[in-house]
Amino acid sequence: MQVRNDGCKKMDMAGKKYSVLLRYCVLLVFAQCTVQKVCAQNYTTFTPQIQYRICQQNATGQWIANGNFVYLRITAGTQEGKSIFNELYWIKIIEEASKNSLEGVLRQFLVGDSIEILLPYKLILNSCVSIPRVKNVAPKDKIVVNLRVLRLAENKNDKAMRQMQAQQEKRFVAPFVNKKSLTKQASGVYKKTLRSGNGKRMQSSGTILYTGYFLNGTQFDNSTEPFTYIRGVQFQMIDGIVTTLSTMSEGEKVQVVIPYDAAFGERGLADIVPPFTTVVYDIEMLKVR
Repeated sequence: MQVRNDGCKKMDMAGKKYSVLLRYCVLLVFAQCTVQKVCAQNYTTFTPQIQYRICQQNATGQWIANGNFVYLRITAGTQEGKSIFNELYWIKIIEEASKNSLEGVLRQFLVGDSIEILLPYKLILNSCVSIPRVKNVAPKDKIVVNLRVLRLAENKNDKAMRQMQAQQEKRFVAPFVNKKSLTKQASGVYKKTLRSGNGKRMQSSGTILYTGYFLNGTQFDNSTEPFTYIRGVQFQMIDGIVTTLSTMSEGEKVQVVIPYDAAFGERGLADIVPPFTTVVYDIEMLKVR
């Protein structure tokens, strides 16, 4: 994906220009389904398909502030109590975030609070979230997803955050790279050669085709036409692609798995890529100069 130096457009959950799926793609990454201690009695309707209610676990918890890294747990389950998903995630609260964005909503929470969402299973299956398909749960069936704030950290070097990152890589990335037989490079990017090139490396520029998708196979990016990368010019591509291009020769095609810190980072990319997301790219080097 080409990276423009024009800032990061924030997702507005109230904005009509975003589809329901995209507006909830980020929100659903940060939810959990557990028995709540204090919940609003009735659900509030957000769209005809989606309802939510606020649940409070800890009325004396710490308020979330700008700059905090927020740890959240997501679990998803059926209304009958069958578990579908249970994972930990984190997000950084950004000062300029709209009050209607996920970060803006989280600033209204205390540590321990949660929000419960009731929606059709198909909205998660078709989103960017790596939710597994479960037998005996139809796409039209309603499931319960719930976001719960666990704790705060002041920076991404927090020990618990690093441990969480390692756990997530082991849980999601490792099975993918093992199944696809990718090899970890010195840059931290995992790579597999799909087609060998002629050995001629890029000196000043290279013309490429690329396709980007999440670990669950959902495509989010496509070059649509050949793109010419000029070596040494900033903000053309994400770091993981730049380092990969320097190792490719003309005619070569590779698949790479790029960790979040060499991809779209702790902020993600607007309403397209959630924060702290590992991405996959297929890249073909058409011509080198």
